[in-house]
Amino acid sequence: MRVGISERFVPRAAWLGAHIPALYPYADIYPVFMDPAVQRADGVQFQVPITPNASFNGRPAIQISRRNNSAQTHPQTAVGKVLKVLDFLEKLP
Repeated sequence: MRVGISERFVPRAAWLGAHIPALYPYADIYPVFMDPAVQRADGVQFQVPITPNASFNGRPAIQISRRNNSAQTHPQTAVGKVLKVLDFLEKLP
């Protein structure tokens, strides 16, 4: 899916991808992948838990590791997961 991301990144829109597990919504959608062209506008390199040089479905990607450890007791929708990742990116120091 293509989503808008904040002005803290270039480009301002990117694709996000993830595999939805068979036990969804009682299993976490993890990890999430993003367009490898995305960079921080301030020039600071991504750091763990954001890892460059990953791949998603055979194409280059950035991996974003944001796990929901309570997925079995507090299920999270796929949209909720995307919003959580976008919020995490927005709040990077």
